[in-house]
Amino acid sequence: MANRHDQQLPELELHEHQAKEALQVLLHSIVLLRAPKQLTIGTDLVDCHTSSFPLPYAKLRYPEVTSMIDDSLLKFFSTGLSPIGPELSKGTICLDFYVNKPTGSWFGPKTEKCVFEKWILPVLVDSTPRPVGDDTASVIERTRTRETAVERVKSTMMIIYDKAMSDLSHLPEQFQFEVGEWEGGGRSRRNSSEDRGIRGSLGRTGLFTAS
Repeated sequence: MANRHDQQLPELELHEHQAKEALQVLLHSIVLLRAPKQLTIGTDLVDCHTSSFPLPYAKLRYPEVTSMIDDSLLKFFSTGLSPIGPELSKGTICLDFYVNKPTGSWFGPKTEKCVFEKWILPVLVDSTPRPVGDDTASVIERTRTRETAVERVKSTMMIIYDKAMSDLSHLPEQFQFEVGEWEGGGRSRRNSSEDRGIRGSLGRTGLFTAS
């Protein structure tokens, strides 16, 4: 799509036991910021808390959204990371917002997926064994790891918020999203909100709207 807005985020380095929850927080935050303005607490939103590091966040309460993001992250950690050194791997996860546009065809009407906004998040995962003892050194290291994760995720969330709210003029009235991981040559494997039937499950037309 010629006028696609790419939102490049800084590389995020995390320990493997925190990486999934950190990405859940960030992906849910992006989706929430692109959801309708008429969302209401208790009906559309739910408060969440991470278990591997202390950080509350909000997300859409619809199980289809959570399931899609969780499935995408499962695939990402299974196939989307490449080793780059001892106990260190790297991958890039992306989140696309798109519309389906009708196109003419000799074989009847078809639709073309047009991405108007892409979020790109490089991830560096540290798989160094985590200290589990009760000795002072282990406790200090676990505390340091938790505090570092919180600061890095908070910093990325602020960047996401600034980018998401700086320009809303390109958002169409209704759209969908999908999550995938980059492969060689810029290709990606994806998990789409359309595949989950999110719009139908909400009982209203258009989960994502610019109005």
